[in-house]
Amino acid sequence: YAGDNDINKGKSPDIVLRDFQTFCRLTLRKSPWSSIVFLSIKASPDRWDLRQPMRHANELVRDYCGSRRRLAYVDCFDVLLGADGLPNREFFVDDLLHLSPAGYEVWAESLRPVLASLVRRRP
Repeated sequence: YAGDNDINKGKSPDIVLRDFQTFCRLTLRKSPWSSIVFLSIKASPDRWDLRQPMRHANELVRDYCGSRRRLAYVDCFDVLLGADGLPNREFFVDDLLHLSPAGYEVWAESLRPVLASLVRRRP
């Protein structure tokens, strides 16, 4: 999970992607049998005003992961939205930024099939 605080501090989506690419390159060089799963930047009520650059960063990273064998992407943005298209507040603690236990359960449900897929593909 990366990019949420970066976007909040003013980094562009392109820099978030570049930082992730650097992380992947260094990690896979040291551990070539590893897989990397990127949990997308989440939609939170506290940072809803940053949703456009966050979505853009997510799209860039998703496309990058989709073009690489050992990388996977998990959507943690849309799964936290309610029927009204806004972040579902039940998934956040009082600060409206950090996840509640219910929010982490949504993340876990999104992550399980991706992890299972990676385990099946291991050499």
